[in-house]
Amino acid sequence: VYPSTVTVPGPGGKMEDLTLDATFMKKVGEAKTGEKVRIDNLNFYENSFGVMPDSRHRLFELLETMKLHPGLKIKIQGHVCCMKGDRTNLSTQRAKAVMQFLNLNGIAKSRLSFEGFGVSQPMYPIPEKSPEEREANRRVEVLIVENN
Repeated sequence: VYPSTVTVPGPGGKMEDLTLDATFMKKVGEAKTGEKVRIDNLNFYENSFGVMPDSRHRLFELLETMKLHPGLKIKIQGHVCCMKGDRTNLSTQRAKAVMQFLNLNGIAKSRLSFEGFGVSQPMYPIPEKSPEEREANRRVEVLIVENN
């Protein structure tokens, strides 16, 4: 059973309840080896690997899913938009930031890996034609490496 909320330290250390998306958690938790699951609405500050406050629940959804499925191993894959190259390796930094969050919250390093793809695997051709296409290209996906 997937939790619908989790109580976590918020900005300033005050405890807060985050609402979790059980449908997303189930999708990751029941995914087969080789499947990719996109983490929708996991947004980062522009030109940064800092997760925006309104996206924190996505990290906790992934964390709770990993806790519920001890046989789950994942590779976090980062992608960026809007440019011809990823000069600052932002896609890798973002994927690594997600991995570090999971690791710092008790998920073993042996269950996690990460990779940045820059702009090499866009969902829409670059340059994108709309903010929605840019957002779709600027994404984090979870590749299921193993799920026993």
